[in-house]
Amino acid sequence: MEFLKKELYTEHIDGGVFVYENDALFSDPHIPYNEIENALSDYETKDKKKLNYVAVELLQNVIKHHDITCDKKVEPVFAIHKQDSRIMLFTGNVINSVNFEKLKFQIDKINSLNEEQLHEYYKYVLNDVGYTEKGGAGLGLIDISRKTKTKINYAARKLSEDYFYFYNIVFYKLLENV
Repeated sequence: MEFLKKELYTEHIDGGVFVYENDALFSDPHIPYNEIENALSDYETKDKKKLNYVAVELLQNVIKHHDITCDKKVEPVFAIHKQDSRIMLFTGNVINSVNFEKLKFQIDKINSLNEEQLHEYYKYVLNDVGYTEKGGAGLGLIDISRKTKTKINYAARKLSEDYFYFYNIVFYKLLENV
């Protein structure tokens, strides 16, 4: 993933791929939302709707949860990349160690469930779990897994005792090749 090493605001690359890598994500979030819509405009309607939902959900997670209190100035990143008959959606952002452990637990839980169990878990969280201080209940990650019908891939790099750089990679298999 060599293209992620570039310092850039927005770059369009062949195949409807683009990358955001810096605090531009926070300056005007409408810009990446519009770019997502443009990058996905050539895909079949069903693919486009699901991909747009997943991409926006991932982007919102980065915008909401990027921890700017970290003394290491590591920028958030958001990327969409077409690979043959699938789309890779990639995010990276700084999170504190407490939130990292919670997020890891949540993703591991989601990844352990089959489709029916995931549906039941979604209903449970929707009806029985309260909202967090940042306004979410964890439904977004469940929805990402449900819409993509894949596991949520993640990794983390420890920045310090208190912070991690969290990478999130989601794949979506296209219904039809563009």
